[in-house]
This record gives sequence, C-alpha cells and structure tokens, in this order.
Amino acid sequence: MEKDFWLKAWEEGRTRFHNQQPNTDLLQYFPLFKSQVTEAFVPLCGKSIDMHFLHQAGLEVTGVELSPLAVEQFKHDSKELGLEWTETELSQHVLSQTESLNLYCGDLFELPAEVLESVDFIYDRAAIVALPPELRLKYATWIKETFKQPHQILLISFEYDQVLCEGPPFSVTEAEIRQLFSDSYTIELLDRRAVDDINPKFVEANVTKFERTVYQLKYKAI
Repeated sequence: MEKDFWLKAWEEGRTRFHNQQPNTDLLQYFPLFKSQVTEAFVPLCGKSIDMHFLHQAGLEVTGVELSPLAVEQFKHDSKELGLEWTETELSQHVLSQTESLNLYCGDLFELPAEVLESVDFIYDRAAIVALPPELRLKYATWIKETFKQPHQILLISFEYDQVLCEGPPFSVTEAEIRQLFSDSYTIELLDRRAVDDINPKFVEANVTKFERTVYQLKYKAI
C-alpha cells in the first residue's frame, strides 16, 4: 500500500476505522498485560484515543503515524485533557511530546530502534490489517529485528473472504499470523467473533462472514 493512499485517506476524511471511544478489545484484554508492562508502542497510530487510555493507565506511550494531519488532529483533541505539546524536527520524523507521550510523524520503518529499546508492550489494533501481504512480511520482520527485549503484543486482526473484496482493512488469517511470528513468539488466540458493523464496501461486495480475532503474543525470551 503506497504512502499516498493513507495520506489521501486522511485528507479526504476516509477514516471510518477511527473510534470515538477506546477499543473494546483493548478494554477487555489489557488487564492481561497491565501488571507486566510499563511502556507501550502503537504502530500506525492515527489519532487513536487508545493512546490516551494507555497513557492514563500509567504507561509511557510512543506512537508513530505517517499522516501529519492525523498527528495534528490528535494533538488538537488532546488539549481538552490539558496536554501541551513540544515539537522537535528530527532527521526522518517530527517528534511531538507531552508528559510521557511521544508521537513520531513519519515512516514506521525509518523509526530508530533506540527510541523503542525500553518498550515492553506493542498494541497493534490497525497496523497489520492496513498492510498488503508484502508489507506485512516487512512489518513482521521489522518488529522481530527491532524488539529484542522481553515484550508482549496485543494484536487485533480481521478475517474475511479476500476474493470478494480487497482491503484495507485486509484479511490476515490466524495461519498467516502464526507463519509471520511463531519463530519469535508464543501465540495465543484470545477471541474470535463475528463483526456486525462492517464497512459498507464489504456489504456491497456480499461479504457475509467478517470476523475479528484477538491475539496475545509473548516474546520467547520471556
């Protein structure tokens, strides 16, 4: 998926994936991780309210987002919480910071590994399903090469008949997730259930079975 696709999606307001409330799976399953983690990383974070949830839960939170518009909207909305931001121009990113919340605007794959060296929790709600197959492999490889310290991942995916309709969000099956990550992680399927409120484009394509899956991945060094 070309970068321009997502930049244009934000510019045109095609952000149905953005929720006005914390993700229900995060609310349900974060207690499994909470006592074991202190610093979260949210890849392809958009302007997700979930970052505020993790921040308010006491974690230091680092997010990375390609769209400057998404970053600016997140910062604007966060002022209602009394958060004030500082901005720093880096070589490949613009870093916005407030308290223990760090937001990098730029390419995920160009993020320096050293800024993530103390991360022990990765929250992937909309990253892997935003990527076509060749970039999913690149993403999984980048995750495994970047995070060598003990950590866990809460990963949320979707499954549907990709023949009927193209993503994003893409269908990423349990088999593919295990193929991508099982060499470095133990993988537990926490939940699988049908999604009723799906994007109209899937309804129009006669997708009748659309499932959400939730996984807990534990780095094998733990």
